[in-house]
Amino acid sequence: MNRIEMAGISAAVKLLATCFTDDELIGAQLEGVSDKESFLKSVLEMQLRVFVKTMDVLSLDDGGDTLFVGYEQARFSSLKSLYYSLIYSGTLTRGVPKDDVKVFGSNGRKIASQFKQDWYKKYVSKNFYYIKITAVGPSQRGQGNFRRLIEPTLASCGSRSLPVILETNSTANRAIYEHFGFVCKETFSIQPNGFDIYCYVRAS
Repeated sequence: MNRIEMAGISAAVKLLATCFTDDELIGAQLEGVSDKESFLKSVLEMQLRVFVKTMDVLSLDDGGDTLFVGYEQARFSSLKSLYYSLIYSGTLTRGVPKDDVKVFGSNGRKIASQFKQDWYKKYVSKNFYYIKITAVGPSQRGQGNFRRLIEPTLASCGSRSLPVILETNSTANRAIYEHFGFVCKETFSIQPNGFDIYCYVRAS
């Protein structure tokens, strides 16, 4: 696994923009934004800059075909994440209509009001690992790359009796996560968009 640094962000942005083009959650967040494609890339660039500074951002290559983002709760600093978010917020707002930024923020708040982000506290009472993103480019699917992305973290967490949590709104991915031992604990319905967010825990 290769750690992605700032130099690899451009390739990772292209990968995620491709993988999440039809994602319902992304679509709901971008609803009403004038230039969705450009705005999404700006958001992804800002987020990845923050992730590189605060989380594990790994790839089987240079980040252009596969990507894994996650963190161990005990080592994660929300203050540090906020600090870098403020620093890199210019990446999002540079050249982007202010109205689009407002719409995006409003959409995010509406979704957050229906999704209890600390849902895991009912099931995990200690340190845990949170898998935030897994992505495999279309040309690299069906070759075992998802397994190669996720297994090192699962093995490491298993050896330390560390639970792993994640969320997905992709019904197609549910069987994949369940194959790796994840159990769905909570489901949040996002309205009026009409999709669900599934919350998973893999016990230690």
